[in-house]
Amino acid sequence: LEAQLREGSGGMSLSMAMVHTYRLYNLMAFYYVVVKRIMLVPTDAAAGEAAATATATATPPPAPSLVKVLGECRATAASVFGSQMRQHSLNLTKAPPSFLGDLSTSPVTVEHLKRLTELLQVYTDSMVSEEDTAEFNDTETGIETIMASLLEPLLQTC
Repeated sequence: LEAQLREGSGGMSLSMAMVHTYRLYNLMAFYYVVVKRIMLVPTDAAAGEAAATATATATPPPAPSLVKVLGECRATAASVFGSQMRQHSLNLTKAPPSFLGDLSTSPVTVEHLKRLTELLQVYTDSMVSEEDTAEFNDTETGIETIMASLLEPLLQTC
C-alpha cells in the first residue's frame, strides 16, 4: 500500500495524489472505526477502564487481525499524506509562481487553491467523528495542520 501511494497513484501529479491519499486515509479511518465497533474491540480508554474495574487480573483480548490491518493501513496513508503535503508545500516555496502582467492569479496558485478546496471537501464529507479521529493521534491529518501546511507556503509566495 505504501509503495503504491508513494508512487503517485498511476501517474497523477503530486497534488492530485495528495488528495487521493487523503481520501484513502479517510476511507481507511472509517472502515477501522466501523469494523472495530462491529467486532466490539474496546478503545484504549475503555480498555483501561475495564481493566481498572475488573477484579481478576485477566488481560483484555487482543484486537482482531482485521482491525490491526485496517489501523496499519490508516496509519500508512496518514504518513504518506503528510510526506506528500510537505513535498507539495516545498515545491511551491522552491519555485514560487511568477506574477502575471495583468495581475491575475497565477495558474500555480489556482491549482494549489483547488487542491486545498478538494482536501477541505474530503474533510467535510468524512464520516469519521472528531472523537474517533482523536483516538488515532495522526498529527498530519488534522484540519489545522492541513490548513497551516498548505496556506503558509502560499502566503510566502504572494
